[in-house]
Amino acid sequence: ASSQQQETTSGNYFEAFNLNIKTKQEVEAEFTEELGFDPYDIDQMAEHSDAQPLFKENIANLMELQQAMSVMLIERFQKNMEAFKKYIPNIYEQFHEYKPQETLEFMCTSNGIPNLFFPERNEFFYKTYDPEALCKKQVDTVLEHCPFRQLKYSIDKEYLGQIHHRYLNEIVKYQNEKVPPVANPLLANSCPIAILMGIGLGYHVGYLYERIEVGNLVLIEPNSDLFFASLHTFDWANLLEFVNENHRGIFFMVGQTRDYVFEDLNAYYGRHGRMLAGFMWSMVHYRSKEINDISDRLIEDYERSYATLGFFDDHLFAVSHGIHHIMDKVHFMKRGALKDEYINTPICIVANGPSLSHDLPFLRKVQDKVFIFACGTALETLYNAGIRPHFYGCTERLKVVSEHLSIIPDQDFVRERVLVAGDVVHPDVTKMFNHTAIFGKADENFFWLAAAKLYDQFRHVAPVSLMNPLVGNLGVSSITQMGFKNVYLFGVDNGTKRKDLMTHPDENLFYNDISIKKREKQEEEEAKKTGKPLPDKSKKRDTPSAFPLNSVVEGNFGGEVATSYLYRLSASYMDVIMRNGKKNSSINYFNCSDGAKLKEASPVHSEDLDWWLDLPDIDTKKFIDYIDNEKTLVLEADEAKIKEMCDQTVLDLVIELIVKVLKGEDRPKTRLDYVFMLQTVCEILNKVRETRDYYVADFIDGSLYSMFAMFLRSLYLIKDEEEAVKITEGQVKYVLYFLEDVQKLYKFLPDYCAEDHHVHLNSKIGYDHPDSKAPDLVPRKPMVTAEDTANYPTRKFVKRYE
Repeated sequence: ASSQQQETTSGNYFEAFNLNIKTKQEVEAEFTEELGFDPYDIDQMAEHSDAQPLFKENIANLMELQQAMSVMLIERFQKNMEAFKKYIPNIYEQFHEYKPQETLEFMCTSNGIPNLFFPERNEFFYKTYDPEALCKKQVDTVLEHCPFRQLKYSIDKEYLGQIHHRYLNEIVKYQNEKVPPVANPLLANSCPIAILMGIGLGYHVGYLYERIEVGNLVLIEPNSDLFFASLHTFDWANLLEFVNENHRGIFFMVGQTRDYVFEDLNAYYGRHGRMLAGFMWSMVHYRSKEINDISDRLIEDYERSYATLGFFDDHLFAVSHGIHHIMDKVHFMKRGALKDEYINTPICIVANGPSLSHDLPFLRKVQDKVFIFACGTALETLYNAGIRPHFYGCTERLKVVSEHLSIIPDQDFVRERVLVAGDVVHPDVTKMFNHTAIFGKADENFFWLAAAKLYDQFRHVAPVSLMNPLVGNLGVSSITQMGFKNVYLFGVDNGTKRKDLMTHPDENLFYNDISIKKREKQEEEEAKKTGKPLPDKSKKRDTPSAFPLNSVVEGNFGGEVATSYLYRLSASYMDVIMRNGKKNSSINYFNCSDGAKLKEASPVHSEDLDWWLDLPDIDTKKFIDYIDNEKTLVLEADEAKIKEMCDQTVLDLVIELIVKVLKGEDRPKTRLDYVFMLQTVCEILNKVRETRDYYVADFIDGSLYSMFAMFLRSLYLIKDEEEAVKITEGQVKYVLYFLEDVQKLYKFLPDYCAEDHHVHLNSKIGYDHPDSKAPDLVPRKPMVTAEDTANYPTRKFVKRYE
């Protein structure tokens, strides 16, 4: 596969946003109902074209004109090759001596428009007399009927004291007052980014630029023969000159398969502004198996491009936590697989889904024979079931993790597990364990900060990626990094099949007893205040899912599973990790959970694993000694090195540059001018990422991209362009306030651990500004209290086999 590009430089969190990307089937159904055909299928377009009779009458004439076309086609190819050699050399290298896989012949209609003929198939690519007119009609039809989609944030209830949410909420409030809701917005005079799937002979590309101004164009053509043909028929040279002179972006993906398209598109967003991922307008030129596969993969994976942007406060917490791990002599996991004597033993990743109840009796029987990795709150479930896991994994960087662990009265049960987490984990959590195996979280600032400042040591630390959004993701990712060859998933339901929609097993008292009692107490207090009737306590109740179960997916063992956006995202990330684990390390993955189907894991019932009973017992003490003394390391850094890690000189310089761009005297006049200004900021951050100060860009880019994505909403939802620019200008101050606060808060490192940081600002969220006073923090209530622990029924862990 090849990926070509032109670089240009122009002058509860998950519930808080939505993009509403529709599936290919949904789009086809809508178009067919409205128009009687799918305009993304060029053959259907041709059947509905007025020129269809002319095409059939003039086939003979087309053959006669072939010779007359040849000179023009060769000249255009040569001119295009010169342009690609100048602007995008990779395309030139790929095609200047290209030999098509299929025989291609060009035919010309009397109006001089070339068509492509496949003699081996005896068919034309465009089944119409006038291919250019057909392509124009397709562009007109799609522009008139295909709305664009935009990322939309809503107010995020802030209880941790994070400036990212404060200022993003300010922008949301501003837009709620100034930006009208638009159900199905259509493109008017410009588009920040357009994705075209299928280049064909290129005629629709040129016409799209005639109809609207395109800031960034992504062109995807899986069929290299067709792109080669377009080099003879379409004036790419003229388009490339226009793009270059006007500082527009263009990105070619030619010969790509579905497995690479999303990653390359995501990389383009990374270079030119991830806020572009929050705007979706696409057009499919023709239908083929390859195009459909790519379209499906983009829809499946698209949420990944904007779902986990990260934000400043989270990163500041993470760096503070990571530095504290160094100061506390916490053990980090070394790179490379475990010893051969361990990697072939089955390992069970146990999450806290409702189907875990079914498999607990089996796990009791085999707990000495296999490795067990407890994901988050599943540790409490295993505690009550009499099962002692080897690993405990958590992903959160907040104190809620240590609070939940404190609910278990027998803390020896907790202490002797091996804590597996990313380097963002709160120091209060690591202090609860005698054994730690901390991974470098490769998409977080501390990873790159430590790599820059402690390179000789940190290069030995094992990285982990896609360990969010749920703890099951950490389980799959970390175990894959450890090199276990046979991985079994239990309770990784990513939803529920239960009619009562419970999302946790009955054996988990925190969700099914303690939390329900707390909620009932809150309901009683509310009833006294408001007079509302109390819910029926006779009906079985679970703590409701943190995210609405608003969709249905196929089950691992058949049937349907109620699920949510977050669960779907979790499953998608697991599939990515497992796909790579199978390809790169020959790992076998098995899904024993009666929950959502995972594409990359084979369904297996626990009843079919009785052969595990014949495995030898694991010497757990020997294994943990190996983890402590051979497979992990402690990072060393003295006071001077810690001070160097917290230096903010580069951060201040980068922010100074960004502020200069955002406050520039030459203000944007059009929508695209504004987009290019925002892209300039993003491209500055991308340049910083190319240095050893990579982490500096990471501190602020996620927050800026989120705010910039909201700017795109006001730019493109307000019909009048002048008014749209004016309303967007009114929001820039919130970005500037945010950046001021960033510089002040950074100075508190390394003492900025999550929820301990409130002391610095006397429980205010950020600083005061002329028209934006720092709000008071309303702290959250503890998840677990000392009273909860005192009343917990299982006082001492008892290992059970039956």
